[in-house]
Amino acid sequence: MKQLVRFLRIEMQDVMKMRLLRIFAISVTLTVLLMIAGTATAVTITLDEAVQCSVGNAQTGIAIGDVTGNNTGANDCWGTKDGNDPGPGGAFDIVISGNPTMTFDFLSKWEDKDPNPIFEGANIGLSVSGGSSGTWSFNSGAVSGDFLIILKAASNPGYAAWLFNGNPANTSTSGDWLVAWGHDISHFSVYGTGVPEPGSLALLAAGLLGIGSILRKRFF
Repeated sequence: MKQLVRFLRIEMQDVMKMRLLRIFAISVTLTVLLMIAGTATAVTITLDEAVQCSVGNAQTGIAIGDVTGNNTGANDCWGTKDGNDPGPGGAFDIVISGNPTMTFDFLSKWEDKDPNPIFEGANIGLSVSGGSSGTWSFNSGAVSGDFLIILKAASNPGYAAWLFNGNPANTSTSGDWLVAWGHDISHFSVYGTGVPEPGSLALLAAGLLGIGSILRKRFF
């Protein structure tokens, strides 16, 4: 009888091991697929002198002063460009002759929708009034470093970008905006330097590795 009980206990442990290993393998596979999907859909758009305001190449009448700040105004602007800005997971590269490339990662987005606006990205307290002009604001300290404000119009030409200095001593956290090319706003986005990569998948991967380690120590 004791041998039978021992045999059954070993068999149950083997079955449990196989089930846990199967679950672990499926979880790892799903995590890897999600990471690959996120990387595949990320878009980076280059802003260069071809549509730069400060060198006189702005299109459709936009100007640096179309987006203002409560402390310092915009340093420069680029646009207009057709289509959409990169959005969540995407980025802008600013290429200025004689200067290193500056990368700005997606941070937060306000989209004009009825009956209520839609928000995406980090919660920075972003607040925007709609129409063809209005006001913007976000929480003090929400942005560290230089940042871009993107105005996306409801029709083509699509959007333009304004660069703000992110010096902590005089970072603008509110101001006015104008879609100067004659359309109502579709959405308002903020891109920043030094924005950390989304951590949820990384945390999940770390957790799975920890579970795998526990399983190995306990059952093998």
